Amino acid sequence: MSKNLALSLGVVAVIAAQTASAQLGGNVKAFSSLSYQYTFDSDDRPNDAGHGVHISGGYFFTRNFALELAADYSEFSSDDVPPLRDGKSVNFKLGGLWSFTPAAQYMPYVGLGGGLANNELDPPDENRRRGFLEGTVGVMTYLNSYLGLRGEFAYRYTDGVPGNALGTANSSANEAILRVGVLFPLVSAVPVVDQPAPQPERVLDSDGDGVPDNLDECPDTAEGVRVNARGCPIDSDADGVPDYIDECPGTAAGVQVDERGCPVDVAIDRKFEDINFGFDKHNLTDYAKSTLDKTAAEIRQLIAENNELQVNLEGHTDSIGTVEYNQRLGEKRANVVRDYLVEKGVGAARITTRSAGEKQPIATNDTDKGRLLNRRVEIRATSGSGN
Repeated sequence: MSKNLALSLGVVAVIAAQTASAQLGGNVKAFSSLSYQYTFDSDDRPNDAGHGVHISGGYFFTRNFALELAADYSEFSSDDVPPLRDGKSVNFKLGGLWSFTPAAQYMPYVGLGGGLANNELDPPDENRRRGFLEGTVGVMTYLNSYLGLRGEFAYRYTDGVPGNALGTANSSANEAILRVGVLFPLVSAVPVVDQPAPQPERVLDSDGDGVPDNLDECPDTAEGVRVNARGCPIDSDADGVPDYIDECPGTAAGVQVDERGCPVDVAIDRKFEDINFGFDKHNLTDYAKSTLDKTAAEIRQLIAENNELQVNLEGHTDSIGTVEYNQRLGEKRANVVRDYLVEKGVGAARITTRSAGEKQPIATNDTDKGRLLNRRVEIRATSGSGN
């Protein structure tokens, strides 16, 4: 059989494999194949055409390039016509494949590789182990995610076949090979089956505030109302009344408001920690100043909640001294506390002072501890019904 005829048959086989029924494609990373192998008759080999099997396994390291390890076994007949002789051939090959259309339904490719050939003639003689080079052209296609088809035509050059069996000086062989078989995808980078892209689920925004219903915590917002990322009306002063109905949008933090967002008149009656003094003293100790700093801050906060707040200071003494002297001393103590509160930001107009002198003790005057507790200024803030 001539080389031209062999080449023609190989091309026909490749076309037949390429037009096989293949409905699916994919980007297969690892694969294996099992094929029938037909070696065309060659004048360089001392026997007729060969029939055999070819197995391989490969891996695509890129979208286009794969390495493949293959082995094949073929038997050659001679029709018992001397000087032709029956023979066997076992070959191992490592090569590369280049796919032109990766991840497509049909994947035509070219390949180049080489390996070791072991040729034997019958009657037996010495094994002829020689190296060979092989170029291929072929196509792969997948029927489904478990099975595919593969066809390829190969041209093999083997160095040092037993040409002396033909009585010639040939020391090498040029052979045409056709392979047709099944293909097994092993590992896929993406599913082998081409699936249409899923359509995004349509998300509704029932109240038209720009926040989809599946994220909207306030799904019934009125049209045109500004909302935050949760879909709820914006409440700039965080008083619980949204801006679009807040008639007093600048309310201070913590102030109680009505349904219009405006502060309400809250009844206040608050007594603070007493300020104590030394015997016959009306000056403030460091501890007393620290206590008054906290008291002044609390009073300013209460004024923010209710502008009608009043601060009442009442001075007291122990029972040592005359009633008249202790009355004046109580006034001095109330006045020094008033001056300190004014210095810390409490308006003087809100503060009233009086002295109870020694008339309202809260402890016994028979002990040092009791007398200390009686030497005090009481501070009370009131407004509304508490006034």
